[in-house]
Amino acid sequence: FIAEKVTLVQSPTKQSSSPPPSPSQRDFIQAAKKVTTDKPVSHLSVTASPFHPKVPTTCISVTSLVSPSLPCLVPVPSLQLPLSVLRQYFPFAINLHYISGQDLVTLARSSRYIIIEDRVELSHQAFCIPFLDTEITFV
Repeated sequence: FIAEKVTLVQSPTKQSSSPPPSPSQRDFIQAAKKVTTDKPVSHLSVTASPFHPKVPTTCISVTSLVSPSLPCLVPVPSLQLPLSVLRQYFPFAINLHYISGQDLVTLARSSRYIIIEDRVELSHQAFCIPFLDTEITFV
């Protein structure tokens, strides 16, 4: 025999085989008070500007017909290019064209209008872009 007597020794952490008592509501509240957040608290505001996700902008290539230079990429928010946006790049622009073979094709323009004393006033003028392709240079 190697040992004559075997005795059962319990470790001090494991006194009994019953599970520990479940935490009380007070325990949860105390634990919650100890938790801190490192993030700054932000508050919602009714005066905040609305969120608009950034949508990839499509551009067209435009150059001057009178004095051709390097083409400029002009953003087109939809299939219409507002004259006001075109004038940010070409301040004296009045029309927009593209060249197809030997033809100079003028783009259609849409406008809002009001009639005042037998006169028509146009506003919000925009060019109707027939296709979005940076290989075509508009003039």
